[in-house]
Amino acid sequence: MIMFGACPRCGGAVIDRARAMEDSPLCITCGWRRTDLSLEIRTEVEAHLGEKFIDNRYQHRLIGKGKAPLSGWERVKRQRELERQQLLRSTG
Repeated sequence: MIMFGACPRCGGAVIDRARAMEDSPLCITCGWRRTDLSLEIRTEVEAHLGEKFIDNRYQHRLIGKGKAPLSGWERVKRQRELERQQLLRSTG
């Protein structure tokens, strides 16, 4: 069955085959489907309404300053590379 103007999101046509959940009412314009939420999920959503979206929000002032410090092994590798380059310059 096709119901014209029945989509709550865009007002488009909704196709309802009424066999399985996968075939539940579907808007052919925007892809809206009816969702059946459990009572547990609905109560959790209602309890969260009006609260902050996220507790720990991203804040620009907390962005790291530059690169992270090198590990001990990375420092040793760079030091050896510098020593090798200095040795090559002094001999060659």
